[in-house]
Amino acid sequence: MQGSGVESMKKILIVEDHPYLSPMYSRMLTKRGYIADFVTCGESCLSYLEENTPDLILLDILMEPMNGWDVLTSIRNNPGTRDIPVIIVTAKPPTINDVRMYGKMIDGFRLKPFTSGELADLVDRFFSDRSEIEKEVKIAVKSGKKPQNIEEYRSLAIREQVNSDLLTLLKTLYSYDDNELQEEVLRHRQLKKRIESLLS
Repeated sequence: MQGSGVESMKKILIVEDHPYLSPMYSRMLTKRGYIADFVTCGESCLSYLEENTPDLILLDILMEPMNGWDVLTSIRNNPGTRDIPVIIVTAKPPTINDVRMYGKMIDGFRLKPFTSGELADLVDRFFSDRSEIEKEVKIAVKSGKKPQNIEEYRSLAIREQVNSDLLTLLKTLYSYDDNELQEEVLRHRQLKKRIESLLS
């Protein structure tokens, strides 16, 4: 079944060391209209990125010898790859410290297990959400909003979507009374207020 068309011919890189999961995910994404490649370790991911620029990376964390966080850090530290969106797909639940350390580096987080169809739905949603943000940006440009406000809106709107998903996940893993979690909730509220003010 084809997706909505938003994802047409987007290139996806799957970084997954499980010998059965990576080709299964690749087949499903191909059915949805994506171009899907996969590699089975962090080192191969970085080598792939030397010659290819995917539209999205789906990155596992529990890999050896180079884990996903190390791969993510290398991607973000490289001027040639730092702007490639990365969604974490892993069986390892995030800690609040993980969110603080890496939250600004990622573009989504999904806990395993999930079906290949659910993964494809996640990718569809990612591109659809980004498309909606760009529509808002175009409207803001036409209405004469300040360029610096528009650019800040684009950046923060993307960040808000990621933070919202991460907070939803953290609330299922930790007590809502947890002080660190409360701090993250407050930061998210402040972020939303800033976004609302930019294009008003």
